[in-house]
Amino acid sequence: MGSSRENKTELMHKFASQPSRSSGFPGCAFGQRTRNNNETPSRSPHGWHYWLRIFILSICLQIMPLTTAIAEAATTWRIAGKPVISFAYEDAIANRKINQLDQRLEKIVVQLNPNQAWQVDVQPTQVEEVAASSSSAGSEPAAKTKIVKAAAIRLQGQTLIEVTETDVQVHNATSVLDLANSWARSLSQLFAQPDVRQRLTATVGLPPQIGYRGAIYQLEAEVAIDRGLFRTNGDRVNGKIIFWQVPVDQNVYNIGLKPEAPEEIPEQIFTLNRNLLFIPYRLRQN
Repeated sequence: MGSSRENKTELMHKFASQPSRSSGFPGCAFGQRTRNNNETPSRSPHGWHYWLRIFILSICLQIMPLTTAIAEAATTWRIAGKPVISFAYEDAIANRKINQLDQRLEKIVVQLNPNQAWQVDVQPTQVEEVAASSSSAGSEPAAKTKIVKAAAIRLQGQTLIEVTETDVQVHNATSVLDLANSWARSLSQLFAQPDVRQRLTATVGLPPQIGYRGAIYQLEAEVAIDRGLFRTNGDRVNGKIIFWQVPVDQNVYNIGLKPEAPEEIPEQIFTLNRNLLFIPYRLRQN
């Protein structure tokens, strides 16, 4: 912001200091006046023409968009809460792409075992042969060079991301393969972490946050250990039964009575995943 103000001030003084044959401005049809040769120039280094220009230019700079280049913030794809790939598309396009990738990842993860290694590889999907220019006339035909026009980043043999020449241009990469390999390395490093694989398989299909009793709860990473302390009164959110945990010192095994929800909003609530494991959601702090 500081540099923008300095640029504005510099522009104002530069514009106002330019000599002019009239007190008007380019494109303005008012205020034009020629000085008589007998008039004595103003002794002030900055006459009223200067300050008038400063005033009008300052108004213009307030309403016109800044011409300085502003770097667009990249939108980051996060997996299991960790940043993986930063996309340089416009926000709307990047968010749409991330939603699509989340859906693909979910369909793949459902089939995977978190206790086994997950392999990420790059598979060219469109290759073109381009003939190199021959060095001299009458020489043998030049060998053809293969250029990868599109490639797929695969997780356990299933396509997760398609990379095209459009992606290369947007991200200022050198080639489709370079960009695909770069993204594949980031994914490989992430999926090599056992806790990431455990979280993905445990929370697949669960929303990242839910609303309960007027509060917002955020999905947590780990699977909660079942010690027989979970209770529910049957409340549901988006079709999922909501559980809470009771303290150990209460009569927790008296399960014949219908449990009552805590009077105060609990710090944690729980729901069951597809494998009937308890997954915690923690109260979001405002």
